[in-house]
Amino acid sequence: MKATNFRELSLEETRSLYKKYMKEHNVSPITIATSCTDAFYLWRKSGKEVFWNIVLSINFEKLAKDELIKILSENPDRDINNSLSSYL
Repeated sequence: MKATNFRELSLEETRSLYKKYMKEHNVSPITIATSCTDAFYLWRKSGKEVFWNIVLSINFEKLAKDELIKILSENPDRDINNSLSSYL
């Protein structure tokens, strides 16, 4: 499947493929469970289009960090730096 086709999948379909990929690479079940939640945080909070625009960008790290800071800043009870490293 080409990367452009991934944009058409739902969150659950994408998460399922991601989980399958990690299982095929012998990632531990606990890491898979955590990663399957954290990896799609931007999708859940900012939407599918924002998620894919960031993921497919050559400036992925900067864009992801900027978007995460924006989202995490909306909840003043969170430690932004700690949360940021988890989601990146």
